Amino acid sequence: MQWLWKQSIPKLATIRQTPTTVTMTSGNNTLPAIVPRIEPTKGFPTLGVYLTPSGQYHSQAKVLRSYAEHLKQLISPAHLTPSEAYCCLMMYIRPKLNYPIPCVSLTETQCHHIQAPILEAILPKLHLNRHTPRAVLFAGPRYGGMGIPEKYTDLGYGHLQYLVGHIKIRDDIGQLLLSLITHTQLQVGSSVPFFRLQYPLYAKWIDVTWVTDCWKLAHRARILT
Repeated sequence: MQWLWKQSIPKLATIRQTPTTVTMTSGNNTLPAIVPRIEPTKGFPTLGVYLTPSGQYHSQAKVLRSYAEHLKQLISPAHLTPSEAYCCLMMYIRPKLNYPIPCVSLTETQCHHIQAPILEAILPKLHLNRHTPRAVLFAGPRYGGMGIPEKYTDLGYGHLQYLVGHIKIRDDIGQLLLSLITHTQLQVGSSVPFFRLQYPLYAKWIDVTWVTDCWKLAHRARILT
């Protein structure tokens, strides 16, 4: 019985591991059409988001980096006042780069890599040195900083907004998120809601999922601790 249970657990497989042809019919057409197969680790575009069945987002990171490099080429030779450059950053560049982030998981290193070309182009327009410490750029006025949005912080805000919003309206995505939260809580093995626990203490023992990324970001921002 234990052997049968292990065999019944679904898992992703590459095309090489499961070589076969998938065909389907569509509508009234009875002729089967071949369905293209995609590797589990290969990203494919949906509505502005590059997703992979395996949950890896290298393709999305590359696409966002290419957007940033293209925007740098457009901004660098342009004659912009500081006000115009800041407006361009907040009203056009930031929304464009932030559009897919509620649905993907990126590391802090990936976020910095994506944002780097934008900062190289925008900072001179703001009369700032490109090598200005990032702590000064990203910190708010309360701490003597410039208040320039950080990509990784935007990622965390987008995730938490998405999480709370769907759970509150109780739609299908909210139900799926609650199921994933229940799964994570079982893995943690504590009666205390895991969002109130120290993420680094449990990170090595649990599956890395979209919800655990929310937990990591909330712990870093000290939202619930």
